[in-house]
Amino acid sequence: MSIDHTRIMLNTLKQYSACEISLTSNDKTNTFPMLNICYKDFNFEVTNLRTLAVFTMGSVDSTLSRIETEFNMVY
Repeated sequence: MSIDHTRIMLNTLKQYSACEISLTSNDKTNTFPMLNICYKDFNFEVTNLRTLAVFTMGSVDSTLSRIETEFNMVY
């Protein structure tokens, strides 16, 4: 997924904060949920579903950076 598409999804999430985004990773043999992203109390909350680590960011750009970091840790 492109960074521009992810940016649009995060900005949309701000408008529909009762929703969540789940990002799934695919390798050649498995598909597994990786991140859950929600928007609450004017912050994005990114949860790594493998480690259950929770990160709170105040901006779209910092959230994009965290998403990229979490995906890079897998590959």
